[in-house]
Amino acid sequence: MHHAAANRTIAVEDIEFLQDNPYLLATGYVTTLQGPPEPMRSPLLYGEFSVGREEDAWQVIPTEWVKATMNRWTPEGKKIQLCAVGVDIAHGGPAKTVLAKRYGTWFAPLEKYDGRLTDTGMKAAALIQQSIREYPQALVCIDSVGVGASAYDARKELRMYHAMAINFSAKSSNTDRTGVLYFVNTRAFAYWTMRDLLDPDGGQCIMLPPDQELLSDLTAPHWSMTTQGIKIEPKEDIVKRLGRSPVCADALVLSILVPT
Repeated sequence: MHHAAANRTIAVEDIEFLQDNPYLLATGYVTTLQGPPEPMRSPLLYGEFSVGREEDAWQVIPTEWVKATMNRWTPEGKKIQLCAVGVDIAHGGPAKTVLAKRYGTWFAPLEKYDGRLTDTGMKAAALIQQSIREYPQALVCIDSVGVGASAYDARKELRMYHAMAINFSAKSSNTDRTGVLYFVNTRAFAYWTMRDLLDPDGGQCIMLPPDQELLSDLTAPHWSMTTQGIKIEPKEDIVKRLGRSPVCADALVLSILVPT
């Protein structure tokens, strides 16, 4: 459970030492301090170094945020055409291939396929093409590691030109919505962007389909702060806890790496 300070709006008048420093107020220093999430925010603003000692303080996306957005999901929430599809491809075996379709702020129920159906890049590309046949202009965001790379290459033969290869391990120069936090790689940026979108104070009305597997996947990753920026724990550690790969969450966050 997060500390109460994590979810409250911090007013300038709450921070007495800043009231006496007009220069800091004028520079936007308060906004900068409000940018980091707990458990970093309260020590900076209030000196509350007890914040963050809870077991889930370093969970990337709070469980209650995900539950809230799933609770407001309705089948009728789709208002615009399909704009992006996140695709995490399994190369055979027990893993699943997952497609996450995004219609603006509304996400369709995830499409999950037996990994044996996508044991080659061509099969995976053909499956994607069939899934988006009604919306050929939608951008397909493919995890480019492993069989995803060959699926991305196969798209040309199938004339599926609206696709983007995404390498989670690639370096990222992006920041979070406050402009304060940087990220070690694209994977960290993608998951943190989803965190920002699901933040109740963020002004977005994201609607995720009720899905227990997706809920578990999104709330499993933990983060840490490094000299290079925010880092998400290795997927291998998540797999050990879940007993499977978080493919549902990976597909979902791939779909948001383009403008809404």
